[in-house]
Amino acid sequence: MASGAARCIELAKVPQPVIVLARSPRTMLALRRAGVPIDVVDLGGMGGGPGRKRLHKTISVSPDELRELRELEQLGTRVVIQIVADDRPIPLAQLDSGK
Repeated sequence: MASGAARCIELAKVPQPVIVLARSPRTMLALRRAGVPIDVVDLGGMGGGPGRKRLHKTISVSPDELRELRELEQLGTRVVIQIVADDRPIPLAQLDSGK
């Protein structure tokens, strides 16, 4: 993770937008804790299953993932769901009842 975080910090200094894809909120949280400036996390590809809470259509989270997303927001990162570019971003806070 350290080399990945260092590279992301380097990329954050260039004027072009950078997209980082990760399999889980845990990775994004680790990057954020390592000092990577992450403005927005757009959730996608998080399907349902046992023990998962549905947030929106095809987006579900485990209790650990929800905790990690909440922590990302506490660190100043906006967490949203925006399935396609024409959709209005839906903030996590609007979908998370806090329970």
